[in-house]
Amino acid sequence: NSWASTAQEFAQDHCDKMNAIASGSVVVLGPGPGHPHSYYKLIRSILDREDIYIIGVCLGHQLLCQHNGMSIERLENPVHGFPVKSAPLVWKGVFEQAEDYYQRYNSLYVVPLGGKKTGIETVVENGQVTWAKGKNWFSTQFHPESVGTSCPKSFFNWPKRLLYNDSQWVITSG
Repeated sequence: NSWASTAQEFAQDHCDKMNAIASGSVVVLGPGPGHPHSYYKLIRSILDREDIYIIGVCLGHQLLCQHNGMSIERLENPVHGFPVKSAPLVWKGVFEQAEDYYQRYNSLYVVPLGGKKTGIETVVENGQVTWAKGKNWFSTQFHPESVGTSCPKSFFNWPKRLLYNDSQWVITSG
């Protein structure tokens, strides 16, 4: 399909730039379009780096989860422009509210792992991984930039603190 070929061409042209991301950087793997398979070649070189911090949004969430052993499936009924109430992983100073509204735009979803992978925390809602967190990354199926998300600034508390060298905000697993 056209998205896949465009993503592959982009990947061929930009792999060197992805490898040159500076240590300590915050990388946002943003929303689609497309399938995670189309972008994997472009970003696989940064997914295992522990010297950068990654936020995954929608497609970025799917990429990070797939890289960490979860599978991606097509939704029977795609969700585009629909706010849902969700409870994120609670991190002091980042996401502290118990529940809030988040906007969804997705045709694909992350299937939860049967067993737990060491160091990965997930929130599963309606059989879908909606939030995930690893040692130096977090991700969500939802869109912080959308008008239907009631707490968009919360998504950027963590990287903002990292960029201002506040070492107490460095994520540690466990």
